[in-house]
Amino acid sequence: MSARKSATESKAAQAGNGAPPVSPALARAVSLHLEGKHMDALKELNSALENGQESAEIYSAKGHLHFELEQFEEAVKSYEKVLSLAPRHTTAHFNLGICYEKLNRWSEATGAFQKTLEADANRVEAQLGLGICLLHQEKPEPAIACFDRVLGRAPEHETALFGKAVSLAIVVEV
Repeated sequence: MSARKSATESKAAQAGNGAPPVSPALARAVSLHLEGKHMDALKELNSALENGQESAEIYSAKGHLHFELEQFEEAVKSYEKVLSLAPRHTTAHFNLGICYEKLNRWSEATGAFQKTLEADANRVEAQLGLGICLLHQEKPEPAIACFDRVLGRAPEHETALFGKAVSLAIVVEV
């Protein structure tokens, strides 16, 4: 009886603090992931979805696992599903941008990073990703502006310094 009371109290505490209850399937998938059992974690998440437990958190976890397994197209699908359920999910926009980068889909990555920055203008990683995407699209001037924003917060950031140097070299050539 005390175990039942403890579980009930735990659920009440979650409800009281405004946090949504954690899906048992998601909790099991996280445990499996931490044990290095990525495919088993994916199976757990897929099973939850098949049983009607559709949530942004489950799709986000799937996206993360697919990314770690370098299954970037599958990760894109998962993050797009997150955004269909939770359009303001800033991390999903950012992670989607990273996946698009891995797939060399620079224009789509640009859009994802821009949406990330609309929600969180101070996210340095998104600013850097945007600069890199713009550089790959042969848009060095706006890329320089992105790299400058990164360097304004982290003056020794090697990737931003390199990106800015490449961008400046392209501008000089033109």
